[in-house]
Amino acid sequence: MGDFDLHSDVDFIVVTKEDLSPQEVDGLQQVHERIYYLDIPWAQHLEGSYFPQDVLRSHDRLDEQLWYLDHGSRSLIRSTHCLRDAQ
Repeated sequence: MGDFDLHSDVDFIVVTKEDLSPQEVDGLQQVHERIYYLDIPWAQHLEGSYFPQDVLRSHDRLDEQLWYLDHGSRSLIRSTHCLRDAQ
């Protein structure tokens, strides 16, 4: 959009068929850890969530915690951060 600055991040949303399994979360934790240490300027500025598709289709699940990568982080946490904005 052209409105980025030195404090901007790269937002992402990944829609999954189902909630992530513990094995998938472990794999993604490793992926995000590796990405964070890449010699690429935006690698430390990712921010996003992993949405099971049925969560996006249901207004009664607005407070459900999703796997979320915070700007500047290298590991996923559970958070409702992006859910209300996505509806």
